[in-house]
Amino acid sequence: MNIHDKGFTLIEVLVSIVFLGIIMIIFSSFFINSIKIIDVSGNINEGINAVRGNLNEIIAAEANNDDDSITIIFNEGKSDEITLTVNGTEITQSVNYKKANGEDGIISLNYFKAVIEE
Repeated sequence: MNIHDKGFTLIEVLVSIVFLGIIMIIFSSFFINSIKIIDVSGNINEGINAVRGNLNEIIAAEANNDDDSITIIFNEGKSDEITLTVNGTEITQSVNYKKANGEDGIISLNYFKAVIEE
C-alpha cells in the first residue's frame, strides 16, 4: 500500500458507521420520551378543556341557589376581624386522562357560583 493513497479503509468506515449508530440510538431514546410526554400533556389539555366546557354549560344553565357557602375571615383573631360569607353553589366536574405509564388519572375543577341578591 502506498502511503500517498487518499481515502478511508473499510475498517475506518465500519467503525464510524457503528459509532454513529450508537449515537443515534442514544438520541432516539430522548426523542421517544419527549413524544410520550407531549402525548400525555395533550391528553391532560384535552381533559381540562372538556371539563371547562362542561363547567361553562352547567354554570350557564344552573339557577342560583344557596346550597353552599364560602366564609372568608380577614385579620383572624385581631380586633379588626371581618367575616364575609357568600352563599352560592359549588360545581365540580371531573374527567379521566391517560398518564405516561398507561394508568388513568383524574382532572377535577371546582367552581363556586355566588348568589347575587338583587
